[in-house]
Amino acid sequence: MAAIPEESEDEVEDLLDLLQTHLGVSDYEGKLQTPITSPIKGKHELTPGSRESILPTPKRHATGLSHLKIAISTKANCLHDELEKLRDNPYELEKIEELIKQSKELKDLHHAVLTTYDTVINEMEKSNNSSEVFNIQQAHKLKQEVAYLSKLTNTGIRTQGNSTIHADIFDKMVKTIKDECPLLHSVLENLVLVSTTERNTLKTNNQKMKMAVNLVMTGLLNIRNSRLPNDFAFLFGVLLVSYGAGPAYLNMLQSMGITVHWKTIMHHFDKQMEMKQLAIDNFVLKQMPVIVALDNINISKPQRSHDRAFRDSTSTVRPDYNLTGKCMIRPNLNGIEDLFHDKDTAEESQRQVKTMEASYYLIENNAEHKVLWDAYKDYYFLKAIDTVLNALQPLSSYKMLTCEVIDRFLNQFDIEKCLNNGKYKINIPKLTTVLPETTSRKTETFILPLSVEDNSTLAGQAVCLEEIAAELSIPLKEPVTGISFDEKKKSFHLSQARERYEFELVLKKHKDNRERDSFLSGEVDNQDMDINVFWKETDMHFKKAYEEIERDFQERFMQCEDYVASSQAFLFEMQEHVENWYSVRDHLQRNILHVAIEKNYTSFAKALLKAGANPNATEGCGATPLTLAVLSMNKHMVETLLQYHASFQAFLYPNIPNPQEMAEMMGLEEMASLFDEDVEDFENKEISSIFWEEGESHLDDQNCNSRILPSNVYSFDRSQQGCLTLAVGDQGTNKTIRGVQVRSNVHNWVCGVPGDLHAVGYLCEVICKAQAAGGFLHISHDILKKKKVTPEAFSKKKFQDGNLQRIREECRDISESYLYAAIYEFMQTELFPSQDDLSECKKRTGSHETIVLQNFKLENSGLKIHQLKTNIFVTDARC
Repeated sequence: MAAIPEESEDEVEDLLDLLQTHLGVSDYEGKLQTPITSPIKGKHELTPGSRESILPTPKRHATGLSHLKIAISTKANCLHDELEKLRDNPYELEKIEELIKQSKELKDLHHAVLTTYDTVINEMEKSNNSSEVFNIQQAHKLKQEVAYLSKLTNTGIRTQGNSTIHADIFDKMVKTIKDECPLLHSVLENLVLVSTTERNTLKTNNQKMKMAVNLVMTGLLNIRNSRLPNDFAFLFGVLLVSYGAGPAYLNMLQSMGITVHWKTIMHHFDKQMEMKQLAIDNFVLKQMPVIVALDNINISKPQRSHDRAFRDSTSTVRPDYNLTGKCMIRPNLNGIEDLFHDKDTAEESQRQVKTMEASYYLIENNAEHKVLWDAYKDYYFLKAIDTVLNALQPLSSYKMLTCEVIDRFLNQFDIEKCLNNGKYKINIPKLTTVLPETTSRKTETFILPLSVEDNSTLAGQAVCLEEIAAELSIPLKEPVTGISFDEKKKSFHLSQARERYEFELVLKKHKDNRERDSFLSGEVDNQDMDINVFWKETDMHFKKAYEEIERDFQERFMQCEDYVASSQAFLFEMQEHVENWYSVRDHLQRNILHVAIEKNYTSFAKALLKAGANPNATEGCGATPLTLAVLSMNKHMVETLLQYHASFQAFLYPNIPNPQEMAEMMGLEEMASLFDEDVEDFENKEISSIFWEEGESHLDDQNCNSRILPSNVYSFDRSQQGCLTLAVGDQGTNKTIRGVQVRSNVHNWVCGVPGDLHAVGYLCEVICKAQAAGGFLHISHDILKKKKVTPEAFSKKKFQDGNLQRIREECRDISESYLYAAIYEFMQTELFPSQDDLSECKKRTGSHETIVLQNFKLENSGLKIHQLKTNIFVTDARC
């Protein structure tokens, strides 16, 4: 009989304990020692602290180990008892067979322990080496990294009022995740990067990682905790709004946890506008002048993928977003402060173009500028003289050379060496001594809030100016529709007054549309056209009603011999159907009586008056039938209207002169004498006098308050009338500003100033136009072989395909060739210094430039460039 070694029981017990406590174990059969918590060797490495981590035993093995422990303990105790009994009676075969059986069972239990151990080890190693399944440490580490990122979502954009959004915010976030969150960064790399090779130049791996980081920061973290102050979800919402998303779309994404609510973004914008206004007030005070710059911004919408998503699916025109960018400039008033403390200079208006003279712009009128210009001109001449005399060959040596030979020569030409070893001693002063350094500083600018208005339209420009006035604290007066008077022609501009009234209607409709609809919906751009359609329909209805009544009047009075009966029948029918004509008006608020008088249709107008037409009805611009009769110089019509109690008192004409004043201003003395006061007019005058006395007393109070200030103290204030604010813009912007000012008296506080990027290349354009007939383009095309320098490159295509730099170089090269040609011609004249003169000058001054420059300027004092011989400067242009 083979005895069971006692140490086997201890080993089995130790094995069970080690399995349950998850420490290292020793193989029962001499297996290698293997720690259960071995380091993870896979795609995702953990921190060094993972070795000490205690992993729980898989639940599916817990019950088996517990049963094995009980069974082995029980079996070992029984076996121990049987061995003790066997020592007393070692020859009992039955007990020996039972002991062998129990020993085999105990061995099977030992084998079961080893099998369970191997199963646990294999499963855990498989989990550790797998790149698809997270183990406990990885899950714990990932949770820590996500918690760390949650703290980074609050960038202070909303909580701290930080309105500056840096463009590299996502680049920095990618680097932060790579450094601080390696596990999450590794996961994102496996999710979004297919390979390290980049074939798409736009969708690079770096761009993919930024998109993945944005997805994590805006989506996953927001879904994980919707109450988290997530600025990245907010930025994503702002981005969607900038691309045209509205409340419905944004709120839908907010319900999915991708962005924030529409009201959250709008509330933030409102707070930013309040902070922006405070910054504007601090940037420039009311007592300081300011320059405003504005221009239109066009953002093209993408092509429509599905036309059915749009209402107007038949339209083939791709609409744009038309916005307006604005900024203000704080001018440097150093040295001119006193001009803004004097009323005459501070409020001096611009000169009229008709009164300007060319002498105003000549440099001779500015002595300081003239000195600088002469010094630089001498510097420019000396550089050219030094190049021609010391570096270039005599003119005769170039005439026989071909262009290819000249090109080869220029490629090997060392001009610095030639200048240093030249025959003539020409000292060229440094540019810093010619032009003394002037103190300059960066222009102080402030970006104003972007306007959703299109300043290329009159209504949009008017709203833009209202926004600027509100931002700069410039009060706007109420719009007044007046009638301007031409002193020379002694006439009133009624059409201009009606244009102003139309403009007020358009502006009101435009503002209503802006309040009702968002400009991002793409429908507001067409809303301003709706009023024109409405006007057209209103005018067609009015025209139809007028023509029907006029035709009925003509048929009754022109074809019937009984005038009295026809008149009574017409009046009866007009009074019977008064609702069809009495309140009918066109879009200018003219009724049928207005049009009849304006057409000088006196008999028809008189019939309308008899039928009950209102003789004091005012149209939109404030004109009454009596006003139109005076402007038409229809004396008979004026008499008729006065007979029907048409009023000409001032209270009925608050914004325009009354008919009597108009007649006097137009020089119609006979018509003006018709306006004699009757009883009714006198009563109206008494009523109006009471009304105006109250107003005058109020105005007097205001005037008294304004006279409290000392009359000898003047302070510039943008809110005061006469203190204009400059608005710089391109030609279109200035055109719309003038158009708004013609149609409304509200924006007389602004003064348009032409200024645009197009002025950058304007000098080159002028040179081309002035010199084209003298061979400028001939030199460019035929001599210099610059085929891309076309006339269009100097004008329409100035800012395309690098043309601006190209035409600048062309003007420089050709102007220098002109100067070289002049110097060559100077060398062939008698004024070119002789050798004795040059030697004498060098002895006296140490160089030759004094006499050479003096004689060259004398030779060319009356020189006109286009008078030079073509063969001279054409040849040297190539050099």
